[in-house]
Amino acid sequence: MRKRWNLHSVAKNTVDLFSDEFKIHPSISKVLIQRGHNTIEKANLFLNPSISQLHDPFLMKDMDIAIQRIERAIQDNETILIYGDYDVDGVTSVALMYDFLAKLTPNLVYFIPQRKKDGYGLSCTGIDFGKSKGASLMIALDCGIQGNDEIDYANQLNIDTIICDHHLPKKKLPDAYAILNPRQDWCSYPNEELSGCGIGFKIVQAYLAKNGGDSKELLSYLDLVVLSLACDIVPIIGENRVLSFYGLKILNKKPRLGIQFLIQASTKQTPLTITDIVFGIGPIINAAGRFSDAERAVKLLLSKNKMEADDNIRSLVNKNKERKIIQQRILDEANKMIELPVKNTIVLYHPDWHIGVLGIIASRISEMYYRPTIILTLQDDLIVGSARSIAGANIYMALEKSKEFIFEFGGHQFAAGLKLEQEHLEPFKKSFEKAIEQQVSKIDLFQKISIASKLDFQDINASFWHDLKRLAPFGPKNRNPVFLTKNVVDNGNSKIVGLDHLKLDMSQGESKSISGIAFQQGEHLAKVKKKSFDICYNIRENVWQGKSKLNLHIKDIK
Repeated sequence: MRKRWNLHSVAKNTVDLFSDEFKIHPSISKVLIQRGHNTIEKANLFLNPSISQLHDPFLMKDMDIAIQRIERAIQDNETILIYGDYDVDGVTSVALMYDFLAKLTPNLVYFIPQRKKDGYGLSCTGIDFGKSKGASLMIALDCGIQGNDEIDYANQLNIDTIICDHHLPKKKLPDAYAILNPRQDWCSYPNEELSGCGIGFKIVQAYLAKNGGDSKELLSYLDLVVLSLACDIVPIIGENRVLSFYGLKILNKKPRLGIQFLIQASTKQTPLTITDIVFGIGPIINAAGRFSDAERAVKLLLSKNKMEADDNIRSLVNKNKERKIIQQRILDEANKMIELPVKNTIVLYHPDWHIGVLGIIASRISEMYYRPTIILTLQDDLIVGSARSIAGANIYMALEKSKEFIFEFGGHQFAAGLKLEQEHLEPFKKSFEKAIEQQVSKIDLFQKISIASKLDFQDINASFWHDLKRLAPFGPKNRNPVFLTKNVVDNGNSKIVGLDHLKLDMSQGESKSISGIAFQQGEHLAKVKKKSFDICYNIRENVWQGKSKLNLHIKDIK
């Protein structure tokens, strides 16, 4: 797939000013300036994240009401139902809230819906479960903002609800006791991009602030928060950067027991990064909700002894193995269904595909073909599926324009879920294609690679890596910078490895050799053997048996 390289420029005098002030390599100064940290004050705040940069939780609309209601429930010995979604964000939200409130009251139950039986979000089944346990307060985490009917049902059962959700609200909000959602109207909270678990964390922050709690207790929950931030693909900037920065510190030093078992099962080496969470830890947690009951994942995160943690991690690992097999089969089938040349969108349907992996498949297909993608299957006589998008294409807006053919949908710009009646599939596909076509031009459908700076191999050393790490954690809106090196030559040892991956052994001029991996770019091998070439890449650190080595993750070769 052709890619467009965009090399950004920055005024040299500003670069020199930043490099002198912060004692960093000019290429790192360029990254700071390009990303809007373009004054000494802004750059200093970014390079030195501090807990003091967290926003006051009481800036969030309804926070004071929510805290008062929780305090009353504890004082009156009411039973509290903690309700969460079945993905990483929902599971970590429930674990965080349960762990915190368990120190204040024994009257707690939690409910995680089962994907196939209960569907996404709030369900009457979960509310009935809470009622059967005597609950009179429900805290809904990572869900609820679109559950108008379910909240009405809870109200009929005399169950008050505090919604802690970060998804886009409908025009008519649910009739809940309190709604904590920075995206709702009249909410002045500065960070609209918190995860569901992040909003749960703000409840803990508010409760401890009001009741004279220990700041160390507050920070102890950041290992859960960083899992949610990473796996829910929220922007790692501002407050989220602070939460991620300190969350990774806890994750890499002394995480809770269940997370220790997750790290071990993921086989990822410490120090862990946001990427390691997304591709190593997240899939293991998600496997429970995709293929059975996500309650196993909550139990793991709440485990207090090794025997309990070991039992739960075994179950999750087995489900993750099952997930990988099913996912690869469906991905192969989906690829065979794609008609070339590809249109502006890809919409694929098969009645027998497993609903638990549709989001993953949509992401993979979208990445491979760089198109907004929807993967659909059949469930209970409705077509259901997951949608994923690309830069410049707002998939939620496209679904909104096609809503006459949609039974139900929800999500945001880059990801969504939807349900269709079977007879509406073909007209929906045409409408969705047209809606995306109105948003993007042909040039948008070529993947853009944003390059921060040119770099010579001789600059890639321990000092440069130290400077680069000051920009981490990397994630959405703060990606690992891409650098460009020109006139690179093969040292004669480059080869194809794995599934068409190109492993390169390179040098530039008289500089030292450096290795790199270009995933699924094996077609370049013959050309790089013959002549010099240019590469754009991220720099990564590989740690093996205590030894660290820098290598390049190559985005493209020309």
